[in-house]
Amino acid sequence: MGYADRVLAFEKEDAVERTDRIVGCLVGGAVGDALGAPTEFMRWSRIVARYGPDGIVDFDEAYGRRGAITDDIQMTMFTVEGILRTIESSGDVG
Repeated sequence: MGYADRVLAFEKEDAVERTDRIVGCLVGGAVGDALGAPTEFMRWSRIVARYGPDGIVDFDEAYGRRGAITDDIQMTMFTVEGILRTIESSGDVG
């Protein structure tokens, strides 16, 4: 399937399914952010020393709480909010 075919398929896609996919991407990003937060500035050798050869595989404490997100996902959410507000104010909602 070429690029144009994928674009056409996306445009025909059910809006609910599209919304679910977008939400899934955002939730996945937040989960990944929370998993990576405790190791964000660590070298691989230090990650292995602390979490073992597989690295971090579960939420751990970062910024005073387990499973904390960082400014990375916060900036993503603010960007999404700005896009949604722009679409809403332009009247191009469908």
